[in-house]
Amino acid sequence: MIVRCIANTGKALRAFEPNELPDDYTGKFGTTAHTIFHQLDIGKEYLVTAMIFWHQDVVQYLLYGHTETWILPAPAPLFTIMEAKLSRNWYFKQYEPGHRLYKSFLGVMGYKELITDDNHLESLLEREHEAEQIFYKRVIEMEREFQKHDLA
Repeated sequence: MIVRCIANTGKALRAFEPNELPDDYTGKFGTTAHTIFHQLDIGKEYLVTAMIFWHQDVVQYLLYGHTETWILPAPAPLFTIMEAKLSRNWYFKQYEPGHRLYKSFLGVMGYKELITDDNHLESLLEREHEAEQIFYKRVIEMEREFQKHDLA
């Protein structure tokens, strides 16, 4: 799946809140209107390596940004879908309410290790070497699948 960034601020997410919020209040995406996602470039395309489904109708994409140190979960409304095809190697896991690690998750869809290893996502976001190696291996596989779509 390939997405293009169309916004990189918390203000852009306010339209997806169930109620109008003051700019300084944290909304369902965990952002205020003043939040800026500095890592995201408007107009740039990103490979989606996973989708995280949260309570309160929040979807995040786990993005790969074409550098060795760039792994980012970002709210889906900041993007438009350019290539809707999902990787043939994706799996889905539904989480029970109150899961020991991910109490607010409804589910995760992505590469195998995200589904089979409850600690993989946390290890990845904490930049643990082994988790990153698995991530980059899966990125290479997905890039081969989507090579007809040149990532900008």
